[in-house]
Amino acid sequence: MTDRGADLAVGSRRHPDATVTSHQTFARRFLGDGFAWLAGRLLAVDLYDYQCGAKAVSANTWERVRRHIYEPGFAWDVELVAIAGALEQTVVEVPIEWEDRPGSTVSPVRTSVALMRALLAARHRAKRLSDSRLHTAIAARREQPTALVDQER
Repeated sequence: MTDRGADLAVGSRRHPDATVTSHQTFARRFLGDGFAWLAGRLLAVDLYDYQCGAKAVSANTWERVRRHIYEPGFAWDVELVAIAGALEQTVVEVPIEWEDRPGSTVSPVRTSVALMRALLAARHRAKRLSDSRLHTAIAARREQPTALVDQER
């Protein structure tokens, strides 16, 4: 198990107990806060921060979730949380110490659009794992992607 007996521990810059020594730009904070709000409404796991890269997962949980992860890059975090929640794994949010590093090459617009698409796809896959008849029917009509662990590098 990870932090406090959890199956997945998620680091959080937005947690009320997090220490933030240097903030992101207003635009990036606005987009990040909006994404976190929307993800909290769409996913079974409610967190302050879905995008912090700090994650710790137990070996047993990793074995359960790994074949259900399809999203690469920045969206990987969101899908990991969504799938862990769908498989009824215990997820805890851990406040971290954060210092923003200016000069990011991430495009706020392109990345936001890609994350929105990935959030909806992760929600769909999580709902399907939770035995949603609607999402199972939708998936039956679509070609299924290859999980990241099964992709050739």
